[in-house]
Amino acid sequence: MPERELVTVREWGWCRGWLGIPYPCRKTVEEWRWCYDFSHARHRCFGFVQQFEACEDGIEYHYTTGCFGWWHSWHLSSSPFTKCFTDRLEEQGECSPWGDFPDPGDFA
Repeated sequence: MPERELVTVREWGWCRGWLGIPYPCRKTVEEWRWCYDFSHARHRCFGFVQQFEACEDGIEYHYTTGCFGWWHSWHLSSSPFTKCFTDRLEEQGECSPWGDFPDPGDFA
């Protein structure tokens, strides 16, 4: 089940340098985000867009991130990971019995 957590996020902003001249810099801010503990996922990249289909507690979620490359076939990730989002993700249905995913026990 996704939970709302206060996380530290890095973002680009403007800093003032020598003689007050602004320059781009990375800053950290704290924001409330929806965090998901995914048990496994599959992903593929199309140029600059990476598609993810991930499972948390038997529910499948889809999201996209940035990437650089091209691989049309799905790559599997069996390692658990946490990902946080500004908005809640839409549930895509059940992952059981892992849908198109291999059984996570196959990776052990």
